[in-house]
Amino acid sequence: MPYGDEENITARRAAQLRSKLDISKEVEIGEHIYSFKTRLFPDLKFSMAAPEQMEELTGDALILKYPSQFRPQMILTTLDGALNLTLERLESERIESEVILEMVQNLRMAAKRMNPSAVYTPVDWIDADIPVACFESWVDLFDGEIWQMTFGASIKGMLLMGGFCAPKEQSQPWSVLARQMVETLHILPDEG
Repeated sequence: MPYGDEENITARRAAQLRSKLDISKEVEIGEHIYSFKTRLFPDLKFSMAAPEQMEELTGDALILKYPSQFRPQMILTTLDGALNLTLERLESERIESEVILEMVQNLRMAAKRMNPSAVYTPVDWIDADIPVACFESWVDLFDGEIWQMTFGASIKGMLLMGGFCAPKEQSQPWSVLARQMVETLHILPDEG
């Protein structure tokens, strides 16, 4: 059991890290400087802040990185491929915000069964324009280790599933920044 002063030091360090990381400013992580802008995703019916350095993955690069035909609708990545934002809006029966938490918890349980060696955080809420449920995980892959945040929300009654991943050694800053990104999630008005 940790001592009270150790918990205070850990909390203070976490608060200092969060205070340095703000998507309204440029952020330096490793050798890269990231700036964030609001991006519109009209086909998915929402907008959200994301790093300006991310571009949509298309063509042969998309097929090479995600060979499955069941890849997400939208994939943004950095030039070096170290950061990825994946988005999928599932057209199905109407999903209300109240059931999102349960759906994301079920997704977390399924992921844990498929990869029991990975580390998963409990599911929690992010306050955005709409409620968003998320969890984080640290996963060993064949070419390294990654951190990822998986999130879900109801966008106009349809399920939005998203994921943001980064190298494991950058998990602390990206955990803070990815949550700030999701906090900016905003439903776009209907056209017409």
